[in-house]
Amino acid sequence: MRPLVALLFVVALAGCGGSGSPGPADFRTVPPEVRAFLVSQALPQAQQPVSRRVDADTLLFSIAFGKAQDCPSGCFYSGGVGLSHKGKVGWLAFANFDDPTGRDDRSKFYDVDAVFDAYLFSPEFSDSLKKATRPDQFAGNAYQPVYGYFLELLAGDADTPPDTLARIAQSLATGPQSHLAELLLGNPAVQRDRNVLTIIADLPPMILDQDGNDVYTYWRAQARALLGRL
Repeated sequence: MRPLVALLFVVALAGCGGSGSPGPADFRTVPPEVRAFLVSQALPQAQQPVSRRVDADTLLFSIAFGKAQDCPSGCFYSGGVGLSHKGKVGWLAFANFDDPTGRDDRSKFYDVDAVFDAYLFSPEFSDSLKKATRPDQFAGNAYQPVYGYFLELLAGDADTPPDTLARIAQSLATGPQSHLAELLLGNPAVQRDRNVLTIIADLPPMILDQDGNDVYTYWRAQARALLGRL
């Protein structure tokens, strides 16, 4: 996960910036399943959660918590962005800046299931998620990370169907996304999938900086090595 970007999303969505003290959270503003999940997290100094519906069965939510950081130059907070689908709830991204270990409990992240979450793998849901997080709904560029978190969730999960993994791999050609490539190649399902590995192995050059470094050089080599073992 990319904690700082996750936090920026939460601050923008929940309106938690500034040096004032935010009021106490009222979890009654979110659906019961999200409320139960947030209560189970025992988040210290939790602020008001915010939710936005993607479709009839799916909801995005976010919450900021903990001590204000980097005040007075511009306060920010720990936070999380989550997904609720048909009553099943989990984080998409989470950052706790008050925890010196920097750990996040992966057991609390949304765990996709090949059957139950079939709709989440579809292009139709991807379109709905993008529309629900379009620029005019969020401050600045805060909408942008949400879809990226969702792709990362799918990329690293062995229950994600092969055609969805292939679409994610193809999206790597649209811009430098080294972390997404890393998650795909660490996925046991991808390591056995000749089609997805070939897509990654054949990615076009992707220049990252003025020195001409290609962000995908290492990941192409990894994909080719995995292909050689099939």
